[in-house]
Amino acid sequence: KVRMLFVWLATYDLDKIDSINPPEGSVREQLLKIPSQEYSRTQFFIEMCRLAKLEAKEIRGVFRGQYVSAEGLDATDCWAAVMIDQTWRLFDPDSASVKNVQVTPKNEPYTQRYDDHYFLTDPEAFIYTNFPLGEEWQLLARPVTRQEFNQLACLHSGFFMAGFTLESHRKNTVESPNGEVDIVVGIMNKNIHQTHALWMKKKQA
Repeated sequence: KVRMLFVWLATYDLDKIDSINPPEGSVREQLLKIPSQEYSRTQFFIEMCRLAKLEAKEIRGVFRGQYVSAEGLDATDCWAAVMIDQTWRLFDPDSASVKNVQVTPKNEPYTQRYDDHYFLTDPEAFIYTNFPLGEEWQLLARPVTRQEFNQLACLHSGFFMAGFTLESHRKNTVESPNGEVDIVVGIMNKNIHQTHALWMKKKQA
């Protein structure tokens, strides 16, 4: 039930909705409020969950986009927590709905893409991008502080969807006094092959 609601909403191309005279109180009327920012996909998802007799809460906090430092970001984003089998689980429909800006054969300005990472996300992975105002909504055995969140490595959906986990050095900056460091990355899929690049910052003399 939750997956059907989530995927439908996250993959719905809101720019292609007929905006002419939507019936009052209809789903189409509510969906049209999202592009105008009167409503968010997350808020719509929570309402649908409640209509489906599922306990759901809106969680407000800081969302850190790809390659963006969390330093100074305000808690202006929201996502959802839904009670499933007596356990709170995390969802972010807005982040799951991705627009890829590119030139297409029909000169369309973007393509719609769905990111499944933000459905039932493991709290240990979720904390790298989503920091809630309420510590309890981290759903972690050992919650992180805002300062720790600001210093976390920039790990995003592609890292986790590929089956990786960061086993050491969770901070975005790693110092090595002797020029050597071992960074441990877990790989769930043993048949995967990856390349990587590292940048070393030289201190000014």
